[in-house]
Amino acid sequence: MYSLFYKEKNDFELYDIDSTHIPPHLHKNIEFTYVLEGTLVCGIGTKLYNMEKGDIAVIFPEQIHHYQHYGTEPGRVQYLLGLPSMTGPYMQTITTLVPENPIIKAKDVHPDIYYALETLELHEGSDQDDILHQAYLMIILAR
Repeated sequence: MYSLFYKEKNDFELYDIDSTHIPPHLHKNIEFTYVLEGTLVCGIGTKLYNMEKGDIAVIFPEQIHHYQHYGTEPGRVQYLLGLPSMTGPYMQTITTLVPENPIIKAKDVHPDIYYALETLELHEGSDQDDILHQAYLMIILAR
């Protein structure tokens, strides 16, 4: 199977979808995958990671990744994608390194991360979207 390069439509994207198979791809954005309901398998490079409700994957730019959904129970996932330039002081890190362990288990997720994701979803479409997107993206990375 060939990996696909994907170019996002916007500098920042946040959306919830039903868990589904997403073929291998890569892009220039940092991506956070938050399992809202059910389970998901996240493949990054050659490794597979089982994710459950509350877990978050952090995929740095230019990493080949894919998603698989198995089982009879439906699942729901939130994806957040942002340009590296929106990460401020973290840009150098996310564009030159990759996480040793890209999955943060629910029990280890700082409450500020959940708060930032929920707040971003509630305030989509505000006059200060660019500033809020960048601020909350940096909070997520800081935590």
